[in-house]
Amino acid sequence: MLMLWLMACSDGEPVELIEVEEPAVEDIVVLSEDEIEAEPEEELTDPEEEVDAEPGSEEEEAPEEATEAHENAPEPQDIDPTEPEEEDLADAEAEEEEAEEEVAAALPAKTLTYALKPKGSSLYVQVFKDRTTAGADLSHDHVMLATGWTGSATWNADDLSQCSIEVTLRVDKLAVDPPNLRTALDIEGELSDGQRADVKKNMLAKDQLDAATYPEITFTSSKCEAKGEKVKVTGTLTIHGTPKTISTTMTITATDESFSARGGFKVKQSDFGIEPFSAMLGALKNEDQMKFTVSLQGEP
Repeated sequence: MLMLWLMACSDGEPVELIEVEEPAVEDIVVLSEDEIEAEPEEELTDPEEEVDAEPGSEEEEAPEEATEAHENAPEPQDIDPTEPEEEDLADAEAEEEEAEEEVAAALPAKTLTYALKPKGSSLYVQVFKDRTTAGADLSHDHVMLATGWTGSATWNADDLSQCSIEVTLRVDKLAVDPPNLRTALDIEGELSDGQRADVKKNMLAKDQLDAATYPEITFTSSKCEAKGEKVKVTGTLTIHGTPKTISTTMTITATDESFSARGGFKVKQSDFGIEPFSAMLGALKNEDQMKFTVSLQGEP
C-alpha cells in the first residue's frame, strides 16, 4: 500500500524543483478502474530369607559348599543393561525422523520479510481538475510520483495473519508531474518547469499538505484477507497528520527471491482535513477525490 499526493497548478513565484530520477515509461504501472514411554525398571527385590538352623544340622556345612561353588563359577560378563542394541537405536532414529517430517508438513510455509525498493516500483497519486468551473480550460490534471521512500513487507502464503505492508515517504520528495509519467498516463497538456514549481509550492503550503508541520505520509497495514485469488489489505493511511482507515484489493506474488504487490484505491482530500485547492475565486479548482496507484517490488 502506500501513498503520495497531489495538487493543482496556479501562478506564483518560480521555485527550484528537486531533481529526482524518474521511472522509465515501461516501469510505470497503470491500473484500470476495475482493477510434539520407557518401560519401568523391573524391581530386583528378592531378599534372601533368614533361616535359623539348629546346631548339628546339615545346613551348618552350607557356607563351605557355597564358597566352593562360588570359586568354581565362571567370570561374569560386563553388560550394561542401559545400552540399547544397534538395531533398536536405528529404529528409534527412524521414528524420530518420521515424526519431524510430520511436524514440518503440518506447519505453514515460512514467513519472509522483504525490503521494498523504489527501483522497479511505481507509487503515485493523481488529482483531477474540476471540469465544471469557469476556468477549467486553464487548469490541468496532475500526478505526483513518490521518490526516495522506504518500506517493508512480511508474507506467509498459508497464514495471512502474518501479512503486513508498511511505507513511509517525505512529501518534499514528491516529484510533480514528471513528463514521462504524464505521457504514460495520457494526461493532456504540458507544463513548463515554472508551472511545475508553482504546483509543488502550492502542494506543500500550509493550507494543503503543510510539509513544515507534517513532513511524512505513511501507510501501515492492520489486516490481510483472501479475496478470491487476490488479497484485501486494510490499514491506516496518514496524510496531513490525519489517520484514515482504507482497504484495497491487491495482487500479491511472493517467492524466496522477491515480493510484488499491485493495487490502487481512491480517497478524498477532505477526509484528511484538506480543502481541495482552488484559485481565482473558485474559477480554478481541484476535485476532492484522489486516485492512488501502487506497484511495490521487494527483496528478502
